[in-house]
Amino acid sequence: MAMTSVSRFRPPTSKAGAYFAVLASAFVALVLLLVIFDQLGTQADGLTLALVAFPAAMFALIGAACYTVTGGVWFACGRACPPALGAASCLAATLGGIGFVALPGAFFFLGFDALPFTTGIMLGLLLHAVLIAPFARKEGSYTLAGFIGRRFDSRALRLCVGVALTLPCLLLLIGEFKVAGFLVGHALQRDPAVVAGALAATATIAIVLGGMRGAVWGGVAAAIISLIVLAVVPVLGGLLVLNVPVPQIAYGLARTELARLELAAGMDTHRAAAMVLTLPGAAPQALVKPFFQPFVANDPVSFTLLTITIALGIASMPALFARAGTVASVGANRRMSVWLICMAGAVALTLPAVAFLTRLELLHALPASGAPGVPGWLDQLGRLGLADFDRAASSVSLAAVHFTRDSTNLLLPLALGLPRPLVDMALAGAVAVALAAIAAQAMALSALWSEDVLFFLADPGDREQWRLAAGRVFAVVAVGLGAMLSLRTRADPLTLFTWAMVLAGSSVFTLLVMAVWWKRINQYGALAGVLVGSCTALAQIVLSLNGAVQLMSGVSGVLATILAVPLSAAVAAGVSLITPRPSTGMIELVRELRIAGGETVRDREVRLARLKPSGAA
Repeated sequence: MAMTSVSRFRPPTSKAGAYFAVLASAFVALVLLLVIFDQLGTQADGLTLALVAFPAAMFALIGAACYTVTGGVWFACGRACPPALGAASCLAATLGGIGFVALPGAFFFLGFDALPFTTGIMLGLLLHAVLIAPFARKEGSYTLAGFIGRRFDSRALRLCVGVALTLPCLLLLIGEFKVAGFLVGHALQRDPAVVAGALAATATIAIVLGGMRGAVWGGVAAAIISLIVLAVVPVLGGLLVLNVPVPQIAYGLARTELARLELAAGMDTHRAAAMVLTLPGAAPQALVKPFFQPFVANDPVSFTLLTITIALGIASMPALFARAGTVASVGANRRMSVWLICMAGAVALTLPAVAFLTRLELLHALPASGAPGVPGWLDQLGRLGLADFDRAASSVSLAAVHFTRDSTNLLLPLALGLPRPLVDMALAGAVAVALAAIAAQAMALSALWSEDVLFFLADPGDREQWRLAAGRVFAVVAVGLGAMLSLRTRADPLTLFTWAMVLAGSSVFTLLVMAVWWKRINQYGALAGVLVGSCTALAQIVLSLNGAVQLMSGVSGVLATILAVPLSAAVAAGVSLITPRPSTGMIELVRELRIAGGETVRDREVRLARLKPSGAA
């Protein structure tokens, strides 16, 4: 079924690249202009505010320009998103502010032991691209719960999955607000509530008016800005620290020197005890672990299990699933997946490079013997609340300074003495990707609540305007709820991210794979598997928080996926085998999903339903 729309912003595929090239040029020109103003002595706070406001203004403007009154466009971008640009938007939505801000800090403090996050994300994207995304696009539902409900012809199962996936989406939404509010609030000396309110207002404008189209095109703009930041700062850092403009492949040039400086600083080289998982928190902390030595913070078993947990969670995320339906065909979906994996791989190589350069520069600037006086950049971080040290001391050593994890993106340009606008680029990139992730999670929640909870009894295509109205209302509710909870909860964003991966993977990964690759599974087995997986993971997390279960030291219970996923699979298989076989219609649907070509199943059903005479049986 062809989807038409009333939209003010409908960039043709041939011109969309030109539009976003203009946006990238405008951002670069703004940075260069602010560098000139900075050298002329213009007040720094005004420059920072202008640069940080640019991605927010662009996101809101694009969302408003994408205004639509058609449900198919609001929920699925009209199935007209170009694969390369769709991949860029997926990248920004998947990594978000947590990936852009918290993961470099994790590498800065843990070094090698932070690899489960990037390797898990890459493995999860690969699993999603191979096992889930093409079949999700062929079926054509707007939501993951809608796909499950259609596959098993069960409205009760659809409702159950929609409810089960609400919590992981909400956790990620809260984490994005918290990480952006922390960094921007401290850097601009603003109340986190003000920052959260500004982010919420911007995201609300974009998705309420433009829906998925606004989220996708706004996500492309966010990805462009963040990729520029990830390209410029590491390149300048590589040139100034290593004399090499590609630090991602130049670790060997300074590995020996870094190890010598870490040894002189007295960093702990003892291997972690068995079943120990350590993640850096948001509070200021000292740098105590070597960068290249493995399994100092996490033992090999925890390292492997955390990688699997992240991978299964990423593959099962509703926001990523929803993007599968925004492209024109299964072939376009596969091309988008290839683009996404390549882009994510480039980012996965860059994040540890930023942490490596930052650590090396800090060890030079703050030697173990202590540097006389306090460097200006360190004093600035201390005034902003992003570092903690004794200001009365005559000398400052690295061991005496405690850095916050989420300030790592600011450390490198500050320590290198780059102009203030180049430092503020990191803030602009964090705001951009946080907005993209907030919009993606809010869209996922609004679609789940409107399509799969409120209208779970309705057939596809029925009451489209009511669904659209409900989706817009729920989008406002989701953004407001996420902003409010981010100000009231104390949980760390990286922990929230890990819990979201646990809950998503435990709830539906097994079901998504078995729904496509095992015809014998029926609605009874699927329902049992979802209930067992989600309840097991949730119970594990709750009990670990209360101290009743200590599966791991450090962050207890976040690896419950390893228990919940096989248990969910066993229950789903066992119940399916002792209950009636699936109907012939279900078997035929599975066979059709495995055929790449042809019309989208959902769109065909809607088209035939509209051609059916009124009142016909």
